[in-house]
Amino acid sequence: MQGSTTPTYNLAFKGQINGAGYGSLLTLPSGGGLNLNSGTYQINGTQISSANLSDGTTGTGNIVLATAPTFVTSITDPTLYGGAAAGSTLTLKGTSNGSPSSANIYINPTAANGDVAIGTTSPNTQFTVNLNTSANPPIVLSGQGINYQFVGADSTKNSIEMDGFANSSNIYCRRSDGTNASPSALASNDAICVWGVFGYDGSAWTGQQAAIAMYAAGTWTNAPSYPTLIKFFVTPASSSTLGEAMRINSTGALDIGQTSDTTGAKLAVTGGIAQTTAESCTTGVQTNSVGLFSACVASDARLKDEVKKGVKSAIDVLMAITPRFYTWKKEEQDKRDTLEHYGYFAQNVQQAFPDAVVAGGKGLLSVDPNAMNALNTKAIQEQQKEIEQLSAQIVAMGAQPFVPQDDSWKHRFLHWLEE
Repeated sequence: MQGSTTPTYNLAFKGQINGAGYGSLLTLPSGGGLNLNSGTYQINGTQISSANLSDGTTGTGNIVLATAPTFVTSITDPTLYGGAAAGSTLTLKGTSNGSPSSANIYINPTAANGDVAIGTTSPNTQFTVNLNTSANPPIVLSGQGINYQFVGADSTKNSIEMDGFANSSNIYCRRSDGTNASPSALASNDAICVWGVFGYDGSAWTGQQAAIAMYAAGTWTNAPSYPTLIKFFVTPASSSTLGEAMRINSTGALDIGQTSDTTGAKLAVTGGIAQTTAESCTTGVQTNSVGLFSACVASDARLKDEVKKGVKSAIDVLMAITPRFYTWKKEEQDKRDTLEHYGYFAQNVQQAFPDAVVAGGKGLLSVDPNAMNALNTKAIQEQQKEIEQLSAQIVAMGAQPFVPQDDSWKHRFLHWLEE
């Protein structure tokens, strides 16, 4: 007792004990007991908490109470539901206007790996969040390892947001064969990650009807060799069968309408390509009924301003260009093909007709086929004028003008030359 050298008790006080700068730390209420107002309180060096508040159990660091303690929060009970026996479920509830709300955190330790749910006490998965007032919809792929379910509220988008600051937000998938304790290498055509969509047909939830799936394109080895491919699946109209529509294979090539390609081309299409608009044909390609390509180039005069007239002599330009047979160099064959072609060398065309040559981003040259087609048209026109002039000269010499009617004109023309 303060002011006494022979106190009756080890500690005796009346009123309160204050800590410098902290106010009242310990008070003695009129009804008896102690109020610990702030700070951290210890017994024999052990902080007082629910772990060392017990019922009738003595020991170092314990406070012994006559009955089991009851902890009351600042909100109206009941907020905690659950039995005392091992394995009992636990439900935590908040309150609204003094009454327990329907927003729950539910824990079921008796499930295979323990279930946790928010907003429901009947989870379908190991972790379930239900923002809807109705029961959880069924899992569409029951028995296939669905571990998480997020149920949105009616007429509300169900979205997941990830915020990154000075860096990205990422979603990753990872897979091995074997087990967690003993993983093994991926094998060819192992699905690594699949994003799929499902729907409701008016009577039941459907199976997967569209998907993007990432696969191993071969056995993975630590050489290293980790080939992958991406498949795109859709379901046609009047069908419920999911089918592959497109894939990007391990070489970066795009296959559309087919699942494999042996030509080595970067784009392989089964079914044809077309590109058109309502206003005008845009630059692109389209295929006819047998799959052959034809060019489609916007050419409306209302879209153009004439810069200069055509070449003076298209025939002279063409005579300076030498078409050649060629194959692609070995380092280009993986990106193109191994076939023999007949065509132009851009440097040769550039010397005779520079307007038909375009330089790419890396300085590589390309020949504009539209310019070459226009040049050929001009050359034919020039030749036709020469033919007409020669025909007029022949008529002036007293011969009959030559008008071919069928293939026999070749023989008559040779006969005329002989005469």
